[in-house]
Amino acid sequence: MDDHSKEEELILLTNEKQKERFLSVPYGERILFMSHCIRADLREEIRTFAENLGYKVHVVGGGSIVLKMIAKEKPGAVVGIACPPEIQMAVEKIDQPLQIVLLDTDGCKDTLVDVEEAKRVLGLYHPPEEKKFPENKE
Repeated sequence: MDDHSKEEELILLTNEKQKERFLSVPYGERILFMSHCIRADLREEIRTFAENLGYKVHVVGGGSIVLKMIAKEKPGAVVGIACPPEIQMAVEKIDQPLQIVLLDTDGCKDTLVDVEEAKRVLGLYHPPEEKKFPENKE
């Protein structure tokens, strides 16, 4: 198994493990962190989609700033779109429910990401069911 396959497997496992907790957090309580190296047109398309759902969006240059921003803003859930090294740094240290989208290409400039996959992940939401109380018949 090559390094890329191991990284993808880690991401899939993380996404699956965190999914139920993530699903219950409303969009307005979530933060999206996107790598600054994503091609500008793709980054703006994803930003617009996420903000329209209610996400707070940050374009960042690295994993260490993400951890500081999470500590400061205390989101209910986090979506990260970045390269494997940056994601791995965050996965180990984030307590909030997390969903990850890996970049499609390597490099630190004009990188590509699957926009439809990013939108799919951002759109995941299943509100908790309201508890129903039996009607009081007097």
